[in-house]
Amino acid sequence: MKRLILILALLLITSCTTQNTVQSNPLEINIQNFAFTPNELTIKAGDIVTWINNDNAPHTVTSDEFNSGNLNPEQSFSYTFSEPGNYEYHCNFHSGMKGRITVTS
Repeated sequence: MKRLILILALLLITSCTTQNTVQSNPLEINIQNFAFTPNELTIKAGDIVTWINNDNAPHTVTSDEFNSGNLNPEQSFSYTFSEPGNYEYHCNFHSGMKGRITVTS
């Protein structure tokens, strides 16, 4: 009986440890209907943001710090924000498509 309790306790500890390391909220920005959604996002330094093109047209995610290149439909681009600051970005093909990432420490 003691052995069963020990095994169950170890399984519980392992499960809790694994759950704490999994990011529950992926930081994703949807590209659809010629817009970035959300178009403003606040994150912490070290976070990774992924843009996913769910539109029928190619787009870019372009700033002074990063550039996705052409993202065709269903393609994605990820960037790790290591430094706090404000990062404005846009689509090179569609001037009305703009967004901002605010990175805190």
